[in-house]
Amino acid sequence: MQMTRKIYSPTYSASWALVVGIDSYQHLPQLKTAVHGARAVACYLRNTLGFTVTELYDTQTTREAILRWFGQLPTNPDDRVLFYFAGHGITHDIKNRSKGFLALARSDGHWNSLAMDDVLDEAEAFKAKHVLYLLDACFGGLALRGRSGEFDVSRAIEYLLTRRARYAITAGGEEVVDDDAAGEYSLFTHFLLQALNDKALRADGMLRAKEVGLYIEEKVSAHRRSRALPNHGYLQGSGDGDFLFFWETGPRLPNDLEMALQSGVTEVRGGAVAALIKRARDKCNQDLSRLARERLEVIACTDPSEQVRAAAQRIFEEDREHRDKQERARREIAEAHIVETRRNRDRTAEIMLQAGETIRHERSSVESVPGKHRRVVPWKRLGILALLIIVGIVIGKIMLVGW
Repeated sequence: MQMTRKIYSPTYSASWALVVGIDSYQHLPQLKTAVHGARAVACYLRNTLGFTVTELYDTQTTREAILRWFGQLPTNPDDRVLFYFAGHGITHDIKNRSKGFLALARSDGHWNSLAMDDVLDEAEAFKAKHVLYLLDACFGGLALRGRSGEFDVSRAIEYLLTRRARYAITAGGEEVVDDDAAGEYSLFTHFLLQALNDKALRADGMLRAKEVGLYIEEKVSAHRRSRALPNHGYLQGSGDGDFLFFWETGPRLPNDLEMALQSGVTEVRGGAVAALIKRARDKCNQDLSRLARERLEVIACTDPSEQVRAAAQRIFEEDREHRDKQERARREIAEAHIVETRRNRDRTAEIMLQAGETIRHERSSVESVPGKHRRVVPWKRLGILALLIIVGIVIGKIMLVGW
């Protein structure tokens, strides 16, 4: 029987996160940066992304506490849920397969650790459309997969937000944890926070869990002190959606242009400004034109190169010149209308004066005509009156147009 696919809203109604960090282990090697990194992630999720965050550290991290959070979370279908864990991971080999465990503060082996399968099972009971696991721990046993086929970015945001997703990013397989290789954070958490703050990553208007996973994989594997290879992918039961950290539905500049505007090479930024000016003058796409002008205003004030700032400022100088030219043209037209109106008013007064003279002349002529011929004079008066009415109407229209 074919199941009906659920289509969700193109946004999130609520965002939930459980952040777990363990430095102090009773039976396993102590860690230095797990709690500090977890607190930094919790702060970012709460203050920047608006998550409702629950935090568990060191001795608070019991199996019951974690599973209770999953079991009691009041999720709705359009929610997103994030689980972050920083600590030791344990891999237990069973015949031809491996099983992954999260080591808790009192763990002394896999039998009293938290099986990742239990976490996944609890999360499957969620109504939430998107769930993301960020596991700063090295262990195996997670069945992760890629997804064939991508889609047009212009429709990707709505597409990804309206479909189910389950995604996981881990620090590695069975390697040793990179605890303080990046200083105050582990390499995994260091590059996780860096990815979330990298605006170039979301130049296309969104930041997906998949993009964060690729970023962490590339940066950690290339680091000289790295002993792990991060792993990431979709979990069994995931749909065609994706967990999104950021998304924008308004107009966006192309990725290559965004990258060029952030280049450290002055000539590259100058070329990008020229392309941005062209888009700012595009009258066919008002939204993109407005966005380009906003970016040019920022560049004109903040770019380190005087040449680039001047190039960005040029379009606003041209706009002012154009506005001044239009204002001068309007003043000239207004002055011409005033002159024409005065001329029409004088002409009207002259016509009315001539009409009065004509009427007085006709009256004197009538008085000099014998009585038997006077009956034809009223028709002449009516003709003159009609002519005056027509002249008045024409002059009135001319005056209205002139004003």
